[in-house]
Amino acid sequence: MHNNSMNYRLLLSFFVISILLSSIVLAQVDRPENKREAVKERLEVENVQKRDVERTKEGASERLQELRKEQQDKLQDLREEHREKMLTLRKENLEKLTAVRKENLEKMQELQKEQLRKLSDLDKSRLEKVSELNKTDIDKLSLLGRGHMRELAQLNKTQIQKELLKLRVQKVDKERLLVKRVVTEDKMERAKERLSEIRENLKDRKGKLDAAAQNFAGISARFKECRNETTADCEAIRNRTLEHAKDIVLHTVDRVIQHLEKVKSHLDANDNIEESAAAGAVEEIDSAIAELEALKDKVSGATTTEKLRTILKDVKAIFNKVNNVARLHAARVVLSDVGEILSRAEHLERKLDRITTFVEENNIDIADLTPKIDEFSSKISAARDKISESKVKFEEAKRLRDAARDDRNITDVEASQVKSALAEARSLAKEAHNLLKESHEILVELARTLHERIEEGSEVEIEEESLTNVEDELPEAIGEPEAIEVMEESNQ
Repeated sequence: MHNNSMNYRLLLSFFVISILLSSIVLAQVDRPENKREAVKERLEVENVQKRDVERTKEGASERLQELRKEQQDKLQDLREEHREKMLTLRKENLEKLTAVRKENLEKMQELQKEQLRKLSDLDKSRLEKVSELNKTDIDKLSLLGRGHMRELAQLNKTQIQKELLKLRVQKVDKERLLVKRVVTEDKMERAKERLSEIRENLKDRKGKLDAAAQNFAGISARFKECRNETTADCEAIRNRTLEHAKDIVLHTVDRVIQHLEKVKSHLDANDNIEESAAAGAVEEIDSAIAELEALKDKVSGATTTEKLRTILKDVKAIFNKVNNVARLHAARVVLSDVGEILSRAEHLERKLDRITTFVEENNIDIADLTPKIDEFSSKISAARDKISESKVKFEEAKRLRDAARDDRNITDVEASQVKSALAEARSLAKEAHNLLKESHEILVELARTLHERIEEGSEVEIEEESLTNVEDELPEAIGEPEAIEVMEESNQ
């Protein structure tokens, strides 16, 4: 009874102390000096933004006066907020933009600053050609990455329209760029544990396969000598040879099953693959595993080497089919991972566009960085092209695989064709990955210089990581760009 009373008083003491501590914390939060500090910080941010706006207006007024009257008139006919937005552009960009026909300029007036800047970076003839597109196509084109946009701008108007029809460009939540489906931490952890088990199983199966192969090699010479013999010893050798041969096939099948399980675990843990695609791939792998398990029963039931040889014909066809399944979905995982890296890189490019727009508005000179910025965008554009080529090869492999299994008998030639197409798909994806790594190295270098110049030329504090990491936000005075997803329309 005494102990229960002590425990009760102890618990009551802890409860009172926790309430007191919470009250202290709340009191600190509500202190007048803390509130004043928060208001002060907010006012400082607003003052920085006001000074930046004033500086921008001064530069805009100067740029307006430098234009020809005809160009000034075009701007004056625009709504005030759109006119002011265009006047934040560099002099040479503004001159090119206001040189297009009046009705075409009006089609572009609602574009964001970054879109206007990218378009006006085109040479005069290409900008004029692009301005002849309809309003929707101009918006879509200017939302693309800088390198991608420039590639399309080289085409004629009809070709540009045709290429834009193949693309779906939409604004999405930033999280959508980073993951295509939600994979819980628990599921990821189970998949990692399963992968660890599978690696151990593969080592074990290899050891057993090697042992079975050695046993078979050790008895094969005596088996040949007994070919026409009917003695009890020769019968025993034939039986042992059959068992060793069955062991080789069974251990090989087990290794293939484990490899399929490995691919399946990678799919389960991958959040860069759409849910429907992942489910379809897992279903196909499960079907292949079931077919292999059924094959093991047939092999185990073989009573003579002749029957085993007959079964081995089915084994070869099934192996060709199953190996294609494994290669296909392993390539799918690689492609999805590289695609996610590309999405991140393209968002970082939009961040860079936002920052370069900000520094130009604040008359911070970055003309010497233009070649590096162009190189960065070119690397991303080249990576996108490589991924597109990789997807074409991947789809070619799928078509070859589907055509080959229509007759339920995939030949060595057909299997080789699928393998070759998938090897090309993976090679192209690897090239894209290397280009994206190179683009990020350039971005890190640019971020270092931009960080220094922004802090020297304005009152905005910016961290390098906010430009090099997708997850980190840009300062409020600059603003985070919208997340844009660019997808190729499969039905075009």
